[in-house]
Amino acid sequence: MSVHRGVDPAFAFKRSMELINDPDMQEEALALLEYSADAGNLDAELEYGTILCEGYFLERDYEKALEWFKKAADKGSDAAMYEIGMAFFDGKGLEQDRNEAYSWLLMSAEFGYSPAQMQIGRMHEYGISVNKDPNDALRWYSQASDRGLPEARVAKADMMLLSGGSNTDFHKAMKLYRQASDAGYPDGDYKLGLLYFRGKGIPQNFVAAARSFRNGAELGHDGCEFMLGKMYAEGKGVETDKSTAIKYLSTASRKGNAAAKEYLIDLTSKDNVIWDDGKQEEEEFIQLNTPDLLSRSRMKVSSVSDIKSEKKKGFFSRFRK
Repeated sequence: MSVHRGVDPAFAFKRSMELINDPDMQEEALALLEYSADAGNLDAELEYGTILCEGYFLERDYEKALEWFKKAADKGSDAAMYEIGMAFFDGKGLEQDRNEAYSWLLMSAEFGYSPAQMQIGRMHEYGISVNKDPNDALRWYSQASDRGLPEARVAKADMMLLSGGSNTDFHKAMKLYRQASDAGYPDGDYKLGLLYFRGKGIPQNFVAAARSFRNGAELGHDGCEFMLGKMYAEGKGVETDKSTAIKYLSTASRKGNAAAKEYLIDLTSKDNVIWDDGKQEEEEFIQLNTPDLLSRSRMKVSSVSDIKSEKKKGFFSRFRK
């Protein structure tokens, strides 16, 4: 018999979220959360499933997480439908089935859940379990963008610039990139910086480009670090400063940016400078495309970064990256 018997499930959930970040109270918080979920509280079901899925405070268990997500989905939770769809998409806790994933994600998207709309857009853009259709992709990206999802704003702007014809609008794309940047999403800074750097469709402005790349670099975006390092090396938009250039380039290189590594080696070898910032260089680097407006490597198809949903979630709800 639960020691919390008789406690209002909604209160138990609220209290669990207040205590969960206190190491001394986590056991009590989890007990309250489980009690609330067992009592059928939707928020608790979703949060408990998220904790099990992500391995927060408890050992990761995809199968048990799915049990809670299915209970929440039965109550109409669009977030739970999304989680089930992503489980089918990634094959976590069950057999991978992209067609079934699409069905669950579409239900969530039609309820207006922006991460699901984003994922459906990706599936249409890349032709995963559906016909490749840039128009459908753009439609879903637009819906997620209208709901404030920064990733969707970047994806929508990318497609507007890639599509050509009547959909090409550099100034609208700039606005979307800037909105993503204002939301703290560094891909927005990166893409905005590239537009300014290249002056394609807008006047070239190295100072504005450097400002955008610096914003993204402060958030740890390796593409922004690479471009900012390059600008310091070449004196574009900033005073030439090779020590600062090396700092940014080495940071991006250690994150796996192959273009930054190549540029850094070329920069230091020409000036007979030994690159040594006191850290051992990684032996292997993930091969990334040179930063480019047309790059298709902006993110994995199944990735959705942390956002605030339109609907209230528990304090520790997360979306898989």
